[in-house]
Amino acid sequence: MARLLYNEPYRPAAMSSIVREDTDTLTVEQLLHWAGRVNSLRATGTKPAHRPDASSVEHFFKEHQWGFNTARGGRTVRYEVRHPVWDVFPVRDYQIDFDWEHLYGPEWGWLRDAPPYSTVLAAGSRVAVYPKGALDRETVVPVPRPVARLSTSAASAPRLL
Repeated sequence: MARLLYNEPYRPAAMSSIVREDTDTLTVEQLLHWAGRVNSLRATGTKPAHRPDASSVEHFFKEHQWGFNTARGGRTVRYEVRHPVWDVFPVRDYQIDFDWEHLYGPEWGWLRDAPPYSTVLAAGSRVAVYPKGALDRETVVPVPRPVARLSTSAASAPRLL
């Protein structure tokens, strides 16, 4: 649906989830089956979940209201994503077993050996996505220059502005 409506570069693939919960922890494993290989992401968080501060990295990565992409005709499109603010379980352990290069292309191969900048295990909820709209060039506001740059230690890593 996202590929058709929003021109997102998604392809269908079998996915499954495994959730294990006990009195002190929650473990969630996401499995992506692609081309005969199972790629997995697993995170174990401690209970109870808490609401991160609005200035935290956790809040930044999980609370995005707007999605942007380029339409097939080249125009910028936007869509709104709404959900309640999600609590998070502090991550005490994680494992990533992904063939980044095979899934996303050779430019993503550097992720194989890169530690994640952040790991977040969010409680989650249903999400509502509202219709897209084209952005007219006249209404686009210039982006201010960044006041700081965040970077990973890898010289070839992309930079987050």
